[in-house]
Amino acid sequence: MCGRFSLFNLALTPEAFEERFGFPLPRIYPFDISYNFGPHRQVPVIYNEAEGGPVIGTMHWQLIPHFAKEFKSKYAMHNTRVESFEKKDFRERLLRYSRCLIPANNFFEWLKEGKQKLPYLFELTDEEMMTFGAIASTWRDPQGTEHLSCSIITLPANEIVGKVHHRMPFILSRETEKIWMDKTVQDAKDLLALIEPYPAEKMTAARVSTEVNSTRNDGPELLVKLEA
Repeated sequence: MCGRFSLFNLALTPEAFEERFGFPLPRIYPFDISYNFGPHRQVPVIYNEAEGGPVIGTMHWQLIPHFAKEFKSKYAMHNTRVESFEKKDFRERLLRYSRCLIPANNFFEWLKEGKQKLPYLFELTDEEMMTFGAIASTWRDPQGTEHLSCSIITLPANEIVGKVHHRMPFILSRETEKIWMDKTVQDAKDLLALIEPYPAEKMTAARVSTEVNSTRNDGPELLVKLEA
């Protein structure tokens, strides 16, 4: 699963950002930074506008289907298992037509030891920023106002994450980012073929303080690595 992550720095020059994502880096981030993003918050998302190209904005991190009667639903999900796309339902349609990226500097998972939940921080060794593959949904209220929400795709963990948790977020390479955001790619089988665990040898893991267990805590001190 993926229930927490940080984004405090897009970690790219304006030129590198535009080359990577295909649009200019905003002078002012159109989102709040956080060291402890959790579900039900507005999180930063790179997505394709319906009648245009990619932009960066925010979405509610708990996907609400378009057919829900209110912006709260028994179908709501902050994670979507890759296995669920094999079913011919609204998830597969979102995979084909409503893909997006969630930028992050890291993510957290918890190791259960008895009654304790010990948090671990995961980062990439070759990138300061990673992107999670996600799907998005648009829900319209009775007044016609659109509300965007999203869900991070998860899959079986690689060797390094698997020591802590059996699931992990779908992390894209720079090459697969471009395919994922290409609106002309709509074949579900081709898209599912992209969803693989990020190479374990390109990731690091470290214990951090249990202060991260509460989303009320938010600051760089949450990223301080504890001695093994």
